[in-house]
Amino acid sequence: LAADMAANAEARQRFLREGRAAADLKSDHVVTIYQVGEDAGVPFLAMEFIDGPSLDTWLKTRPVPATAEEVLWVARDLLAGLAAAHKKGRVHRDIKPANAMVERETRRVKILDFGLTRVTDDHQLTRDGAVIGTPARSAVSNLRVPEKALA
Repeated sequence: LAADMAANAEARQRFLREGRAAADLKSDHVVTIYQVGEDAGVPFLAMEFIDGPSLDTWLKTRPVPATAEEVLWVARDLLAGLAAAHKKGRVHRDIKPANAMVERETRRVKILDFGLTRVTDDHQLTRDGAVIGTPARSAVSNLRVPEKALA
């Protein structure tokens, strides 16, 4: 957590609560959080290292548009991660290509940055209808499907 945010008691409480909620998620398509804690008053998350680019980088550095098969693979992996979160009553609320990673070796897509997670039965810190995160962005906004794939 950034130092200016760590100085705010409510921000620290939110960070730790949301970190614990994300650490409870177990899925091949969600980054694993190993520890949530504080050191010298600064909250932290210790999470798995993903060897590979963000989905955003993967999309932007491609020499050609994603194939229909790749679009389906990305969508399937993202939906599997979101389904795992929803089973635990978690709503990500900031899903976008920058918040997912593509593992280099397995090509598995993993969702990360559950920093705006809302626990569906906890309304104390985050209210319904609150606009936070990256508004008006879609997780698939950079996916371009060739016209022939749609035929």
